[in-house]
Amino acid sequence: MKRNLLAAFAAILFFAAGAQHAVAGPFKWGVEAGLNLNKLKFDQSAFDTENRAGWFVGVKGQVTIPLAGLGLDAALLYSQRYVSVVESEESYLKNRSLPTIAIPVNVKYTFGLSSLLSVYVATGPQWDYNMGKKTIDLRPQDQNGERVESGFKGALEESQFSWNVGVGATIKGHVQVGYTYNIPMGNTGELTNVADAAQSISLKNNTHQVRIAYWF
Repeated sequence: MKRNLLAAFAAILFFAAGAQHAVAGPFKWGVEAGLNLNKLKFDQSAFDTENRAGWFVGVKGQVTIPLAGLGLDAALLYSQRYVSVVESEESYLKNRSLPTIAIPVNVKYTFGLSSLLSVYVATGPQWDYNMGKKTIDLRPQDQNGERVESGFKGALEESQFSWNVGVGATIKGHVQVGYTYNIPMGNTGELTNVADAAQSISLKNNTHQVRIAYWF
């Protein structure tokens, strides 16, 4: 996984450098941070989940095409999300962290409103690599704190492909604020009934993001 992660980021840097050379456009580096608001979604209604707030931070680069308003940006982010899953009073998972390394790559179109302010719309793919525990266990506990052999447990994917859509604004060419909706293109994981292996439940992790970046 680490080799795939390094290869993906190296490809992004190579593409960005090539795009900069091809269009002779300005290239910027910056730092970015923001908030995640995510909620697990299941293909069955057996579970209740709550919106949970997390955060992300990292570095990003951007290349633009002069006069056309088009650009490409890519980032390498450490992203922390949290989940809360409840099936019953005895079967629950609260505030479980989901740390990932995220690599979003977005095509961006920018509208210049004035010399001080511009707005943009952006869309593109994202790759997330799970850096934490890969298992979820919702089995109830007995009086000794041991898991009983009934209920649901499952696994999270090692990596996930998703798609971003977003809008935002840049102030004085340096401070950028935005909103992104991250849509998983596949399942985040799967839960299986310990007593009935045929009963499995897929889950997805949709995320709203508020972000702020500073371009140097």
